[in-house]
Amino acid sequence: MKKFKFILLIIIVSNTLFAQEFNFYPPMSKKYKVLAVSGLNLRAKPNVKSDIVKKIAYNDIVRLEHKDAYGSEKLDSMTTISGSTYYSQGFWIKVRHGKSLGFLNTAYLYPVYPEYRIADEEFYDALNKDFVLLMPGYGCRDNLVEDYHGFHWYGYYKRDGKSYLKKVAFEYFRMDGEMADMSIAVKEDEGLKFIVGTKVEFLEQEIKSIHFNKNFHESAAPSDTLEKISYSDLHCEVHAKGHLRKLPTRDGERDYRYWTYKFYACHENEKQLLVEGAFVNWVGDLDQDGFMDYIITRGEKDARTILYLSSHRKENQIVAPVACFYSGYCC
Repeated sequence: MKKFKFILLIIIVSNTLFAQEFNFYPPMSKKYKVLAVSGLNLRAKPNVKSDIVKKIAYNDIVRLEHKDAYGSEKLDSMTTISGSTYYSQGFWIKVRHGKSLGFLNTAYLYPVYPEYRIADEEFYDALNKDFVLLMPGYGCRDNLVEDYHGFHWYGYYKRDGKSYLKKVAFEYFRMDGEMADMSIAVKEDEGLKFIVGTKVEFLEQEIKSIHFNKNFHESAAPSDTLEKISYSDLHCEVHAKGHLRKLPTRDGERDYRYWTYKFYACHENEKQLLVEGAFVNWVGDLDQDGFMDYIITRGEKDARTILYLSSHRKENQIVAPVACFYSGYCC
């Protein structure tokens, strides 16, 4: 009997906490961007059947009116050809858009966070103007494209021994409250590796691909501190440098040996340093001009995956950075 009362108490407390969840929305921001690419209906009441006050365009800003929430709801989903399912789920909140008041669901909104300075800020500010790089799947970073409808969208597919570009349409899905709350989904996702947006049209055809998710790390620890070329082909060169560090232990010191790397793009007798690392996401001819293009990730916790194109190179360059996708840890 005591065990039954204890279980009943847990159920009552859980239900009370669950009910409270719908009465208060802990706002992540006072401002939100609309991420529904076709626009979002501002509703007179917190449900999808109520009257439409107005339609708000994609990427427009709305302001949170107060912290009350009016229920959590799963509103939309997509099941891809490969069987992955993405959901849109969030809280109904009261917002202001211009002079209009109404209700929106946070499943179709993304918080606008205060801007902060980052290292190499000028470098990254110059990207994502004429090209956009997106990685399909789950994530937690703001990769909302400002001018979604101003780009041609292509998926890079690798399947059945072929690499090719094909026009795609993608959607953003947000599950408010989840750690990885932001997803980029394409219905035809089998073999889809990345998405590229471009202001000029590409050809939908098979393209040349040299490397995909290639790791050039040395398998053995260095025996000395000399620099060497650990990998080389017509398009890539990886330099490895050995390091020796003395680490304190209970019994004195021990040697810790490790490598650092530099990855270079190569063309004929020219080389260009792209990243201090030994991993490359992709090497191939994306813009179909006969020269290799590169996708390389910098960092880990606050990662940035950069697209370099040969068609936009400047003097003394083999390729130039044109787009950046943000990822990294979600916690």
